[in-house]
Amino acid sequence: MGWKSGLATLLAVLGLGAAWLPVDLAVIHIAAVGRWESESVGYDGAPSPSWVSYLALRLGASKGRLRELLQHASPAVRAYAVQAIVAREGVPDDVESWLAEVLEDRAELATRSGCVSSQTTVAELASWTLLSADPPLEVRELMVDQLLSQSEPPGVLIRLLRDSDVLTPTRAQRLRGRMGLELPGLLATLASLREEQDVPTILEAYDSAPVDALRATVRFPHPAFLDELRADLGPVLADSGHAEEARWFWPAVAAYGVDGLGLLEAALDRGLDRAHLEHLGRAVNESGDPALVPVLFRLAEEHRQIGCPGASLLLVADEGRALDAILTAFPPLRGAGLQDEVRCTEEILRTWTGARGPELVHSAVLTTGVLHFEVVAAHAAELRSPDVVPALLARFSSDDNAYIYLAALEALQAYEEPWVDALVAEAMPKRRADAEDWELEALDRLWDRVER
Repeated sequence: MGWKSGLATLLAVLGLGAAWLPVDLAVIHIAAVGRWESESVGYDGAPSPSWVSYLALRLGASKGRLRELLQHASPAVRAYAVQAIVAREGVPDDVESWLAEVLEDRAELATRSGCVSSQTTVAELASWTLLSADPPLEVRELMVDQLLSQSEPPGVLIRLLRDSDVLTPTRAQRLRGRMGLELPGLLATLASLREEQDVPTILEAYDSAPVDALRATVRFPHPAFLDELRADLGPVLADSGHAEEARWFWPAVAAYGVDGLGLLEAALDRGLDRAHLEHLGRAVNESGDPALVPVLFRLAEEHRQIGCPGASLLLVADEGRALDAILTAFPPLRGAGLQDEVRCTEEILRTWTGARGPELVHSAVLTTGVLHFEVVAAHAAELRSPDVVPALLARFSSDDNAYIYLAALEALQAYEEPWVDALVAEAMPKRRADAEDWELEALDRLWDRVER
């Protein structure tokens, strides 16, 4: 790395920012690093010096200079130049010729987003950059037509074709002529049209590319595929539930609703390992099909699995039985992603606010782990039922996790009742004796009422 690139890196690392970094030095630095990076990188989310250099381009380079940088020898510089153009202009006025230039740039470069490193091309980065700017339909159509003409189009093509306005019959026919492409989701994209002419291709894929066939079946649950699913049940169960085929098998079966019910119950009768149970449970819950309520009850009652929107379906089918099942199975089904799990936790708690609502919240307070506890505690504070106080007090006084006991304290504070204050005051000395300095500060901040 030369002195100019070193100087650029030093300016970035010192936090002097893009305003202090001349465009020429920024270009030299990006080229020397040779990698596209997000704003923060690494497990600790450290600021990226390359991103500071990118900001210098975006803020300091003229429109003409940015266009010149599309011809730079470094793929990283070209990728950042595209990003700067889109950030400043949105969709360029000469979008057709501009797309023809940047979407043909097949040069490879390394990327680092957060703590994930990978390889991509300038064309693919440019496509995702432009797509993130929410371009109008005519621009998305230009992008699709340009990418369909390439011998090896990037994966963003499939994302673009998920739009029903973009996937016209003419483009679908062009896509059928490109079935040899190794693009995940290509067959499922065609299946979303639900046309009979694609059924033989999907049937063939059950032998040659089973994951693609299953993904297509989720979109197009044609009767012809049910026999394939029945034949595959044994092999799927014999394989690990962590295999990709297992992750798509259960959504494909659930897509059939009442016609898939027998297959789902047969799988439960045979016994499933934990991974298969999670995949099956998530597929049935997310289907939202009332026909699958019998399976939802079995998952909740026999396997302590509950999820959304399945919990609401159980309530409609049999409120008393559903409440008993949720009290047993709460918190919600794992594996759907933390954000979805927390949303589901809140949805279930808000659904049951009737006579047995405090019973559910009391149970949830006692059993919920740290990932969902903040939502549960907030609902307990909103409910302010005396029946929930013993559970909150138990988590406050005895839980080792500071995030749990502080959330419990915050919920108890919401009651504003002298008898609740007295119980907390009694438990506070032991809690403070074991607390670290930051925990003591949080305790004082949350429970100042006791000291008055």
